[in-house]
Amino acid sequence: MSLEVSGLRSIDALHVALAPIKRVDFFVTCDDKLLNKKTALSGLACKLESVLGFFQEVLS
Repeated sequence: MSLEVSGLRSIDALHVALAPIKRVDFFVTCDDKLLNKKTALSGLACKLESVLGFFQEVLS
């Protein structure tokens, strides 16, 4: 998957690309523009979540 093709800003693409290197399970953000691209980024090694979505996920 090319992060540039998904329309991410450079800094967002860098953060998303580095997340699997640190073996994170969740990429939590308050950035609505990034969250709106969640379906385009479905091939990530981690789950892209809002803060509320993260807490709902871990508490369920």
